[in-house]
Amino acid sequence: PLGLPSWVAYQDFEGITIDEAEQGRMLKSIGSKPAVILRNHGLLTWGPSLPEAYMMLWTLQRACDVQIASSAAGALNPIREEVFAQTVRESGPGEKRTCEDVFAALQRLVDAQDPGYRD
Repeated sequence: PLGLPSWVAYQDFEGITIDEAEQGRMLKSIGSKPAVILRNHGLLTWGPSLPEAYMMLWTLQRACDVQIASSAAGALNPIREEVFAQTVRESGPGEKRTCEDVFAALQRLVDAQDPGYRD
């Protein structure tokens, strides 16, 4: 897909995962990347902390949403490569403190709605 960073891996959907051989194929596709798009299925992310993994997932989901919405408007107007690289560097997933702040805010929202989830 246009514009997604090089930290995203891709894996074709193979149906319900009961074949152990899929594990090796998936690990090969992922390599050392912290996120994977399971084509026709969904997104997975991971990271050194829950806030960092969450922020990466949120950012990837948002990128997918924006790409789909913009493609409905006609031809895409790509941004310059250096602007894209700067945006990735300055984005939330690259900033541990931003990840922690965003996750804490999300947690406060959930706490306000139903603090019972902690039990």
